[in-house]
Amino acid sequence: MAIDLVTGHAGTDHVSSASAGRYNAGVCGLEKYVLETGQQFAATIESANVIRIASGDAINQGRHITIPQNTYEDADILTGTQGKTRIDVIALRYTKTTQEVGGEVISVESASIAVIKGAEVDSGSTPVAPAINDGDIFNGDVIDDMALYHVLITGLSITSVTPVFTILNNIREINQKIGSENMGTSAPTLTGAIKEIITKIGSTAMGSTSPTITGAVNEIITKIGSTAMGTTATTVTGAIKELVNKIGSTAMGTTATTLTGAIKEHEVDISALQDTMNNQMFKTVVKIWDNVTIGADWYWQSNPSIALTGYRPIGIVGFTVYAASSSGVNPNWCIFQRCYITPADHLDMYVWNQNKSAAAKVQIAVRVLYVKTGIVS
Repeated sequence: MAIDLVTGHAGTDHVSSASAGRYNAGVCGLEKYVLETGQQFAATIESANVIRIASGDAINQGRHITIPQNTYEDADILTGTQGKTRIDVIALRYTKTTQEVGGEVISVESASIAVIKGAEVDSGSTPVAPAINDGDIFNGDVIDDMALYHVLITGLSITSVTPVFTILNNIREINQKIGSENMGTSAPTLTGAIKEIITKIGSTAMGSTSPTITGAVNEIITKIGSTAMGTTATTVTGAIKELVNKIGSTAMGTTATTLTGAIKEHEVDISALQDTMNNQMFKTVVKIWDNVTIGADWYWQSNPSIALTGYRPIGIVGFTVYAASSSGVNPNWCIFQRCYITPADHLDMYVWNQNKSAAAKVQIAVRVLYVKTGIVS
Protein backbone atom coordinates (compact mmCIF):
# COMPACT_ATOMS: atom_id res chain seq x y z
CA MET A 1 0.00 0.00 0.00
CA ALA A 2 1.50 3.35 -1.10
CA ILE A 3 -0.82 5.84 0.60
CA ASP A 4 0.19 6.98 4.08
CA LEU A 5 -1.48 9.20 6.70
CA VAL A 6 1.56 11.20 7.80
CA THR A 7 -0.01 13.20 10.65
CA GLY A 8 -1.79 10.25 12.17
CA HIS A 9 -0.96 7.53 14.72
CA ALA A 10 0.01 4.38 12.86
CA GLY A 11 1.32 2.27 15.73
CA THR A 12 4.84 2.30 14.30
CA ASP A 13 7.35 5.02 13.37
CA HIS A 14 6.33 6.26 9.94
CA VAL A 15 7.01 10.02 9.73
CA SER A 16 10.14 10.39 7.56
CA SER A 17 12.35 13.36 6.70
CA ALA A 18 11.25 12.92 3.09
CA SER A 19 7.54 13.32 3.93
CA ALA A 20 8.22 16.31 6.20
CA GLY A 21 10.48 17.82 3.54
CA ARG A 22 7.84 17.48 0.82
CA TYR A 23 5.31 19.22 3.07
CA ASN A 24 7.73 22.07 3.78
CA ALA A 25 8.48 22.43 0.07
CA GLY A 26 4.77 22.53 -0.71
CA VAL A 27 4.27 25.39 1.74
CA CYS A 28 7.50 27.36 1.21
CA GLY A 29 8.52 26.50 -2.35
CA LEU A 30 10.74 23.95 -4.04
CA GLU A 31 14.02 25.87 -3.88
CA LYS A 32 16.27 27.41 -1.17
CA TYR A 33 15.21 30.15 1.24
CA VAL A 34 16.15 31.83 4.53
CA LEU A 35 13.22 32.40 6.89
CA GLU A 36 12.54 35.57 8.91
CA THR A 37 13.62 33.97 12.19
CA GLY A 38 16.59 34.33 14.51
CA GLN A 39 19.26 36.63 13.10
CA GLN A 40 18.78 35.30 9.54
CA PHE A 41 22.34 33.88 9.49
CA ALA A 42 23.93 37.33 9.96
CA ALA A 43 27.68 37.21 9.22
CA THR A 44 30.40 38.88 11.33
CA ILE A 45 34.11 39.02 10.44
CA GLU A 46 35.88 37.80 13.59
CA SER A 47 39.41 37.70 12.14
CA ALA A 48 41.28 37.26 8.86
CA ASN A 49 40.41 33.55 9.02
CA VAL A 50 37.01 33.34 10.77
CA ILE A 51 33.52 34.52 9.80
CA ARG A 52 30.84 33.91 12.42
CA ILE A 53 27.34 32.90 11.25
CA ALA A 54 24.54 33.77 13.69
CA SER A 55 21.25 31.98 14.32
CA GLY A 56 18.70 31.42 11.60
CA ASP A 57 16.52 28.95 9.73
CA ALA A 58 16.69 27.77 6.12
CA ILE A 59 14.42 25.66 3.95
CA ASN A 60 16.48 23.83 1.34
CA GLN A 61 14.23 21.83 -1.01
CA GLY A 62 11.94 21.21 1.94
CA ARG A 63 14.69 20.28 4.41
CA HIS A 64 14.68 22.55 7.49
CA ILE A 65 18.22 23.52 8.59
CA THR A 66 18.71 25.66 11.70
CA ILE A 67 21.33 27.37 13.83
CA PRO A 68 19.41 27.68 17.12
CA GLN A 69 18.64 31.00 18.80
CA ASN A 70 21.56 32.57 20.74
CA THR A 71 24.09 30.21 19.11
CA TYR A 72 26.40 30.46 16.13
CA GLU A 73 28.71 28.56 13.78
CA ASP A 74 32.17 29.67 12.67
CA ALA A 75 33.29 29.39 9.05
CA ASP A 76 37.06 28.93 8.66
CA ILE A 77 38.61 30.91 5.79
CA LEU A 78 42.02 29.90 4.43
CA THR A 79 44.61 32.69 4.55
CA GLY A 80 44.94 34.64 1.31
CA THR A 81 48.08 35.34 -0.68
CA GLN A 82 49.81 38.70 -0.95
CA GLY A 83 49.13 40.20 -4.40
CA LYS A 84 46.27 37.78 -5.07
CA THR A 85 42.48 37.90 -4.70
CA ARG A 86 39.72 35.26 -4.69
CA ILE A 87 36.08 34.61 -3.77
CA ASP A 88 35.08 31.86 -1.35
CA VAL A 89 31.52 30.64 -0.83
CA ILE A 90 30.07 29.98 2.64
CA ALA A 91 27.26 27.44 2.30
CA LEU A 92 24.88 25.29 4.30
CA ARG A 93 25.72 21.73 3.22
CA TYR A 94 23.19 18.88 3.25
CA THR A 95 24.77 15.40 3.34
CA LYS A 96 23.25 11.91 3.30
CA THR A 97 25.30 8.83 4.13
CA THR A 98 24.49 5.22 5.00
CA GLN A 99 25.49 3.16 7.98
CA GLU A 100 24.68 -0.29 9.37
CA VAL A 101 22.72 -0.48 12.64
CA GLY A 102 21.78 -3.90 14.01
CA GLY A 103 22.33 -5.53 10.64
CA GLU A 104 20.15 -2.99 8.85
CA VAL A 105 21.52 -0.33 6.49
CA ILE A 106 19.93 3.06 7.21
CA SER A 107 20.31 6.57 5.79
CA VAL A 108 21.80 9.29 7.98
CA GLU A 109 21.24 12.94 6.98
CA SER A 110 23.15 15.92 8.40
CA ALA A 111 23.85 19.61 7.85
CA SER A 112 27.02 21.65 8.31
CA ILE A 113 28.75 24.89 7.40
CA ALA A 114 30.99 24.44 4.35
CA VAL A 115 33.51 26.85 2.83
CA ILE A 116 34.24 26.33 -0.88
CA LYS A 117 37.57 27.97 -1.80
CA GLY A 118 37.72 29.96 -5.03
CA ALA A 119 40.58 30.21 -7.50
CA GLU A 120 43.12 32.98 -6.88
CA VAL A 121 43.82 35.64 -9.51
CA ASP A 122 46.19 38.59 -9.53
CA SER A 123 45.01 41.61 -7.54
CA GLY A 124 43.36 44.01 -9.94
CA SER A 125 41.74 41.15 -11.87
CA THR A 126 38.15 40.02 -11.24
CA PRO A 127 37.84 36.73 -9.31
CA VAL A 128 34.97 34.30 -9.93
CA ALA A 129 32.96 32.50 -7.26
CA PRO A 130 33.61 28.74 -7.28
CA ALA A 131 30.96 26.19 -8.27
CA ILE A 132 29.00 24.58 -5.45
CA ASN A 133 27.27 21.19 -5.16
CA ASP A 134 23.86 21.81 -6.70
CA GLY A 135 22.11 18.57 -5.75
CA ASP A 136 18.50 17.39 -6.07
CA ILE A 137 17.43 16.21 -2.62
CA PHE A 138 13.99 15.16 -3.88
CA ASN A 139 15.64 12.64 -6.21
CA GLY A 140 18.02 11.28 -3.59
CA ASP A 141 21.25 13.22 -4.21
CA VAL A 142 23.57 12.73 -1.25
CA ILE A 143 25.13 16.22 -1.14
CA ASP A 144 23.76 19.69 -1.81
CA ASP A 145 25.01 23.19 -0.98
CA MET A 146 22.89 26.27 -0.24
CA ALA A 147 25.06 29.36 -0.73
CA LEU A 148 24.83 31.96 2.05
CA TYR A 149 27.70 34.37 1.37
CA HIS A 150 30.38 35.29 -1.17
CA VAL A 151 33.57 36.24 0.68
CA LEU A 152 36.10 38.46 -1.13
CA ILE A 153 39.68 37.90 0.07
CA THR A 154 42.21 40.50 -1.10
CA GLY A 155 45.79 39.77 -0.17
CA LEU A 156 45.79 38.63 3.44
CA SER A 157 42.50 40.34 4.37
CA ILE A 158 38.79 39.62 4.08
CA THR A 159 37.52 42.59 2.06
CA SER A 160 33.76 41.96 1.98
CA VAL A 161 31.07 39.41 2.86
CA THR A 162 28.07 39.58 0.51
CA PRO A 163 24.78 37.71 1.18
CA VAL A 164 23.48 35.69 -1.81
CA PHE A 165 20.44 33.98 -0.23
CA THR A 166 16.73 34.72 -0.70
CA ILE A 167 14.61 35.69 2.34
CA LEU A 168 11.11 34.19 2.30
CA ASN A 169 8.37 36.47 3.69
CA ASN A 170 6.01 34.83 6.14
CA ILE A 171 2.36 34.23 5.31
CA ARG A 172 1.12 37.00 7.63
CA GLU A 173 3.24 39.61 5.85
CA ILE A 174 2.03 38.46 2.45
CA ASN A 175 -1.58 38.51 3.65
CA GLN A 176 -1.19 42.04 5.04
CA LYS A 177 0.18 43.29 1.71
CA ILE A 178 -2.81 42.05 -0.32
CA GLY A 179 -5.28 41.39 2.46
CA SER A 180 -8.56 42.42 4.01
CA GLU A 181 -7.20 45.55 5.71
CA ASN A 182 -6.58 47.23 2.34
CA MET A 183 -8.99 45.59 -0.10
CA GLY A 184 -11.94 44.02 1.76
CA THR A 185 -12.86 40.57 3.02
CA SER A 186 -12.71 38.77 -0.33
CA ALA A 187 -9.42 40.37 -1.43
CA PRO A 188 -6.85 37.92 0.04
CA THR A 189 -7.11 36.20 -3.37
CA LEU A 190 -6.18 37.94 -6.61
CA THR A 191 -9.60 37.21 -8.09
CA GLY A 192 -11.25 38.60 -4.96
CA ALA A 193 -9.17 41.78 -5.15
CA ILE A 194 -10.16 42.37 -8.79
CA LYS A 195 -13.82 41.71 -8.02
CA GLU A 196 -13.75 44.16 -5.10
CA ILE A 197 -12.13 46.89 -7.22
CA ILE A 198 -14.82 46.43 -9.84
CA THR A 199 -17.52 46.42 -7.17
CA LYS A 200 -16.15 49.59 -5.52
CA ILE A 201 -16.29 51.48 -8.83
CA GLY A 202 -19.39 49.55 -9.82
CA SER A 203 -23.08 50.23 -10.21
CA THR A 204 -23.04 53.72 -8.67
CA ALA A 205 -20.14 55.16 -10.60
CA MET A 206 -20.17 53.02 -13.71
CA GLY A 207 -23.68 51.60 -14.15
CA SER A 208 -25.49 48.36 -13.49
CA THR A 209 -23.40 46.19 -15.82
CA SER A 210 -19.98 47.08 -14.35
CA PRO A 211 -19.67 44.47 -11.55
CA THR A 212 -18.07 42.36 -14.33
CA ILE A 213 -14.89 43.35 -16.17
CA THR A 214 -16.61 43.10 -19.55
CA GLY A 215 -19.50 45.24 -18.30
CA ALA A 216 -17.12 47.90 -16.97
CA VAL A 217 -15.26 48.12 -20.29
CA ASN A 218 -18.52 48.30 -22.24
CA GLU A 219 -19.78 51.10 -19.99
CA ILE A 220 -16.57 53.08 -20.36
CA ILE A 221 -16.88 52.84 -24.14
CA THR A 222 -20.56 53.88 -23.92
CA LYS A 223 -19.81 56.87 -21.65
CA ILE A 224 -17.11 58.24 -24.00
CA GLY A 225 -19.31 57.31 -26.95
CA SER A 226 -21.70 59.33 -29.08
CA THR A 227 -21.59 62.49 -26.92
CA ALA A 228 -17.86 62.90 -26.55
CA MET A 229 -16.51 60.93 -29.48
CA GLY A 230 -19.27 60.65 -32.09
CA THR A 231 -21.75 58.01 -33.22
CA THR A 232 -19.18 55.36 -34.14
CA ALA A 233 -17.43 55.49 -30.72
CA THR A 234 -19.76 53.03 -29.00
CA THR A 235 -17.39 50.27 -30.17
CA VAL A 236 -13.67 50.08 -29.46
CA THR A 237 -12.84 50.15 -33.17
CA GLY A 238 -15.11 53.15 -33.71
CA ALA A 239 -13.57 55.04 -30.78
CA ILE A 240 -10.07 54.54 -32.19
CA LYS A 241 -11.17 55.65 -35.63
CA GLU A 242 -12.81 58.79 -34.25
CA LEU A 243 -9.77 59.57 -32.12
CA VAL A 244 -7.62 59.41 -35.25
CA ASN A 245 -10.08 61.68 -37.06
CA LYS A 246 -10.10 64.24 -34.22
CA ILE A 247 -6.28 64.55 -34.17
CA GLY A 248 -6.25 64.32 -37.95
CA SER A 249 -5.85 66.94 -40.65
CA THR A 250 -5.75 69.94 -38.28
CA ALA A 251 -3.23 68.70 -35.76
CA MET A 252 -1.27 66.11 -37.74
CA GLY A 253 -1.67 66.98 -41.43
CA THR A 254 -3.84 65.75 -44.29
CA THR A 255 -2.61 62.15 -44.17
CA ALA A 256 -3.43 61.71 -40.46
CA THR A 257 -7.15 61.04 -40.92
CA THR A 258 -6.30 57.34 -41.14
CA LEU A 259 -4.31 55.37 -38.59
CA THR A 260 -1.71 54.51 -41.23
CA GLY A 261 -1.40 58.19 -42.17
CA ALA A 262 -0.91 59.20 -38.53
CA ILE A 263 1.90 56.66 -38.15
CA LYS A 264 3.54 57.89 -41.36
CA GLU A 265 3.46 61.50 -40.09
CA HIS A 266 5.13 60.40 -36.86
CA GLU A 267 7.83 58.75 -38.97
CA VAL A 268 8.45 62.11 -40.68
CA ASP A 269 8.78 63.82 -37.29
CA ILE A 270 11.16 61.12 -36.08
CA SER A 271 13.23 61.49 -39.25
CA ALA A 272 13.49 65.26 -38.62
CA LEU A 273 14.60 64.58 -35.05
CA GLN A 274 17.26 62.21 -36.36
CA ASP A 275 18.51 64.95 -38.70
CA THR A 276 18.74 67.27 -35.68
CA MET A 277 20.84 64.71 -33.82
CA ASN A 278 23.05 64.12 -36.88
CA ASN A 279 23.73 67.87 -37.11
CA GLN A 280 25.31 67.58 -33.67
CA MET A 281 22.78 69.53 -31.69
CA PHE A 282 23.91 67.15 -28.93
CA LYS A 283 27.27 65.51 -28.38
CA THR A 284 29.05 63.55 -25.69
CA VAL A 285 32.68 64.08 -24.75
CA VAL A 286 34.83 61.88 -22.51
CA LYS A 287 36.91 63.87 -20.01
CA ILE A 288 39.92 61.87 -18.75
CA TRP A 289 42.28 62.34 -15.83
CA ASP A 290 45.17 59.88 -16.10
CA ASN A 291 47.79 58.58 -13.65
CA VAL A 292 45.82 59.75 -10.63
CA THR A 293 47.04 58.43 -7.29
CA ILE A 294 44.35 57.85 -4.66
CA GLY A 295 45.52 57.24 -1.15
CA ALA A 296 43.71 55.31 1.57
CA ASP A 297 40.65 57.54 1.54
CA TRP A 298 39.20 60.02 -1.00
CA TYR A 299 40.24 61.65 -4.26
CA TRP A 300 38.58 64.99 -5.02
CA GLN A 301 38.85 66.94 -8.26
CA SER A 302 38.87 70.62 -7.38
CA ASN A 303 36.30 71.97 -9.83
CA PRO A 304 37.96 71.20 -13.20
CA SER A 305 36.38 73.16 -16.04
CA ILE A 306 34.40 71.18 -18.64
CA ALA A 307 33.35 74.17 -20.77
CA LEU A 308 33.13 73.45 -24.52
CA THR A 309 33.03 76.25 -27.09
CA GLY A 310 29.57 76.59 -28.63
CA TYR A 311 28.03 74.02 -26.25
CA ARG A 312 26.72 73.83 -22.71
CA PRO A 313 27.09 70.74 -20.47
CA ILE A 314 23.71 69.43 -19.33
CA GLY A 315 24.40 66.07 -17.71
CA ILE A 316 26.70 63.20 -16.80
CA VAL A 317 25.94 60.06 -18.82
CA GLY A 318 28.65 57.81 -17.45
CA PHE A 319 31.77 57.60 -15.31
CA THR A 320 34.34 54.83 -14.85
CA VAL A 321 37.62 54.10 -13.09
CA TYR A 322 40.27 52.26 -15.17
CA ALA A 323 43.88 51.29 -14.60
CA ALA A 324 46.23 54.20 -15.22
CA SER A 325 48.04 54.18 -18.58
CA SER A 326 51.35 54.27 -16.71
CA SER A 327 51.45 51.11 -14.56
CA GLY A 328 47.96 51.47 -13.13
CA VAL A 329 47.25 49.44 -10.00
CA ASN A 330 44.11 48.34 -8.16
CA PRO A 331 41.39 50.29 -10.03
CA ASN A 332 38.80 47.82 -8.74
CA TRP A 333 39.21 49.27 -5.26
CA CYS A 334 37.97 52.68 -6.39
CA ILE A 335 34.37 53.77 -6.92
CA PHE A 336 32.66 57.10 -7.62
CA GLN A 337 30.98 58.56 -4.56
CA ARG A 338 29.49 61.46 -6.50
CA CYS A 339 29.94 63.34 -9.75
CA TYR A 340 27.90 66.30 -10.95
CA ILE A 341 28.07 69.53 -12.94
CA THR A 342 28.25 72.79 -11.00
CA PRO A 343 26.46 75.94 -12.22
CA ALA A 344 29.82 77.29 -13.38
CA ASP A 345 30.35 74.41 -15.87
CA HIS A 346 32.79 72.62 -13.57
CA LEU A 347 32.77 69.06 -12.22
CA ASP A 348 32.43 68.25 -8.54
CA MET A 349 33.79 64.71 -8.33
CA TYR A 350 34.71 62.37 -5.47
CA VAL A 351 36.31 58.93 -5.97
CA TRP A 352 36.64 56.64 -2.96
CA ASN A 353 39.44 54.14 -2.43
CA GLN A 354 37.80 51.21 -0.62
CA ASN A 355 41.15 49.69 0.36
CA LYS A 356 42.30 51.51 3.47
CA SER A 357 45.80 50.01 3.40
CA ALA A 358 47.13 50.68 -0.10
CA ALA A 359 47.05 53.45 -2.67
CA ALA A 360 45.60 53.06 -6.16
CA LYS A 361 46.91 54.55 -9.41
CA VAL A 362 44.06 54.97 -11.85
CA GLN A 363 42.56 56.69 -14.87
CA ILE A 364 39.25 58.50 -14.26
CA ALA A 365 36.86 58.94 -17.19
CA VAL A 366 33.67 61.03 -17.10
CA ARG A 367 31.32 61.14 -20.12
CA VAL A 368 29.58 64.53 -20.37
CA LEU A 369 26.49 65.30 -22.47
CA TYR A 370 26.50 68.73 -24.18
CA VAL A 371 23.81 70.66 -26.05
CA LYS A 372 24.44 73.36 -28.62
CA THR A 373 24.24 76.79 -27.05
CA GLY A 374 20.77 78.31 -27.42
CA ILE A 375 18.95 74.99 -28.11
CA VAL A 376 17.91 74.28 -24.51
CA SER A 377 17.42 77.07 -21.99
